[in-house]
Amino acid sequence: MLALLLRLYEVNQGDIMIDGQTIGAVSRQSLRQQTGYVGQDVYLFRDTIARNIAFGKAGATQDEIVAAAKAACAHEFIMGFPLGYDTPVGEHGTQLSAASASASRWPRAGENAPIILLDEATAALDSESEKQVQEAIEHLCRNRTTIVIAHRLHTIMHADAILVVEGGEIVERGRHDDLLRRGGRYASFFRLQHRDTGPLTLAPVSATA
Repeated sequence: MLALLLRLYEVNQGDIMIDGQTIGAVSRQSLRQQTGYVGQDVYLFRDTIARNIAFGKAGATQDEIVAAAKAACAHEFIMGFPLGYDTPVGEHGTQLSAASASASRWPRAGENAPIILLDEATAALDSESEKQVQEAIEHLCRNRTTIVIAHRLHTIMHADAILVVEGGEIVERGRHDDLLRRGGRYASFFRLQHRDTGPLTLAPVSATA
C-alpha cells in the first residue's frame, strides 16, 4: 500500500487521491517531496550524523540540521556523544545503539513533509529502545497526516482511524475503543499482545489515515 502511495508501483484501476488530487497527475518528485517515509530498516551511510541528517536536503546548513534534529527529539542524544553531530555512525549505523541509529533517521524523514508514512518503524527495536524513540515519533507526526502500518498495536491506539487489513481486504475500521468494544479481529490481536507484554505506559501517537 505504501509503495502505491509513493508511486513505486502504479495502480492499474481506480485512483489514489490526496486532497482531491490524483497522485498520478503530479510528478513522482513532487509527490515524494511532500512525503516522509520511515521503514523497518535503518539506512545510514558511513559518514557523520550531521551528513546523514542532511542527506534529505541538498545544501542543508548546520542550523537546519540542528533544527531538524530538535524537531525529532534527537538533538539531546546526539549531543551526548563527544563529537556531537560530527560523530561517525559507521555503515548502517553499526557504531550507534539500536535506539540511537533509529532516532538518527527521524529528522531526515520528517523535514517539511506534510505526509508521513511509517512502515513498522519500531519493529526492529527491543522494548527499551522502542520507548526511547516514542517521543521522536510523537513529535514527527504532530500536525501532519500520518499513515502507520503496525503489528505492535499499542503504537496506533491513539489513531484517528484504524483499518484492519486481512487477506488484502479491510475487515474492520474505527477508533481503538470502538474496535475493542466490537470484539473482532483487532480486539483479539490487541488483547493477546497486551497480555503478553503486560501494562504499558507510552507517549500517545496521533495518526490520521
